[in-house]
Amino acid sequence: MLRRVATTAFKPASRAMSVAPQASDRWVDVTFVNAHSGERWPVTGLEGQTLLDLARANNIGLRGGTTRASHVCVSKEFEGVVPTTNDMIDEIDEYIPSSQINTGSRLADQVVLTKDMRGMNVAVPLPEGPAEFP
Repeated sequence: MLRRVATTAFKPASRAMSVAPQASDRWVDVTFVNAHSGERWPVTGLEGQTLLDLARANNIGLRGGTTRASHVCVSKEFEGVVPTTNDMIDEIDEYIPSSQINTGSRLADQVVLTKDMRGMNVAVPLPEGPAEFP
């Protein structure tokens, strides 16, 4: 009897695997693509961050502040994932030349990153003139 107690007394306790969220669970990989040259900039953002904030943090060239300066185009496979609102559509229709609008047109300052956007490609137009001229 003593022998049985001794072997069970020193048995290591089993631990359940930790399911605490990791910081990497919030990472969202996005690739910005120059709409004219095809140059690509893969970057990593966080859920809850806007596309505009992510672009600015990585010196991508989006200025924001106006509709024209926030216009981007998301890749076709992510059009259903990146929501639009009636207000966004109205702004795009009013301020963006029709030749630059497509079904993936979005405003970077209104697109909030989610896990579903991992791997998304975003076409960025060339900036038009100096920053003081939106």
